[in-house]
Amino acid sequence: MAARTFSQVVSDAINDLSLHGFDDIGRLSKWQREIEVAAEREIKSENQLTARLKDHLSKIYAQRIERGGVLKLHNIPRWTLEKIKPKLRNELDRRIIASAQLIKLNREEMIQKTLRRFSGWATSLPMGGSEIIDKREVAADIKKSLYSENFVNRRLLIDQSHKFKAALDNIIATDGGAIAAEWNVRRTAGYDNRHSHLEREGNIYLMRDSWAMKEGLVKLAGHQYTDEITQPGEEISCSCNFRFIYALRDIPHECLTNLAKEKLAK
Repeated sequence: MAARTFSQVVSDAINDLSLHGFDDIGRLSKWQREIEVAAEREIKSENQLTARLKDHLSKIYAQRIERGGVLKLHNIPRWTLEKIKPKLRNELDRRIIASAQLIKLNREEMIQKTLRRFSGWATSLPMGGSEIIDKREVAADIKKSLYSENFVNRRLLIDQSHKFKAALDNIIATDGGAIAAEWNVRRTAGYDNRHSHLEREGNIYLMRDSWAMKEGLVKLAGHQYTDEITQPGEEISCSCNFRFIYALRDIPHECLTNLAKEKLAK
């Protein structure tokens, strides 16, 4: 005999408690266990979700690093990219492990939210039940968290992808000798940029302890360091990015020291 679906178990639980009400903790516990087991069956396994995310991040790594896609975004030679590949590979492995842990936590949270919704409704019932319960409405509310799984997983995949890309860019920029970075917001119809991020659009931020800073060629001059603000992709669902700057001639004039100006004049 096939196991009942999650929806069937929730419906049976609602019917039973509508008839008897919250008359016995044993009745509540029985349905909590059954709903939890059915919910576990209903949602995708951690292994499936982790494999999907690992595959997605690995494709990003292959396109940007193995096939050199980042060289269109970073003004560095190919040999520099090859030199820092071990660090970039470690970042891929680190992100996969962190994402797997996040998937596990999200999955557990969805099930716990479902149980809390059910328990909250069940314990509000009088002994002897009630005939005026809108069972369809109750069922929809209880199932809400679990049925948002696909949306949650899609958002997780997108968010972790942006964080991974930003992390790769930061490693390349730091090891590749970037001097500064320009903040760029995402310009896509329907995307709701944070107001604080829109205010950063086009702003230039200097890289702390860059080679140019150490040689006395650049100064803040009212600007900030990149590590003094939240990073692209750091906040949930942030799709902004940095355009990294490697050449002195591309640095704002006010950030150049007299020594830098003399070098450029020559």
